[in-house]
Amino acid sequence: MDEQIKKLRDRLLNNLDNWKSSRRKRVEHIIERCVEVRRMEHEPSQPRAKSKTFNEMLEERSVLIYNSFDNSSLSNLKIDSKPLYQSSKQR
Repeated sequence: MDEQIKKLRDRLLNNLDNWKSSRRKRVEHIIERCVEVRRMEHEPSQPRAKSKTFNEMLEERSVLIYNSFDNSSLSNLKIDSKPLYQSSKQR
């Protein structure tokens, strides 16, 4: 009988500890969310940056390529910027 009471007591204390731990975690999470919400409310809202369109990205990329690959870099490589072939009309 004494053994059963001790096992029951240990089990109940273990359950109580588990409950307290889970409750503490939930309360901490709730407090963190409240703090975050208050911070967001009091923080001046910053406008989000406008997303670039696909055409804007392509345009930006072509400018970068053009600027980095100008004729001076071709002359350093002893490569001419003239086309490799000419159409019959150009000859």
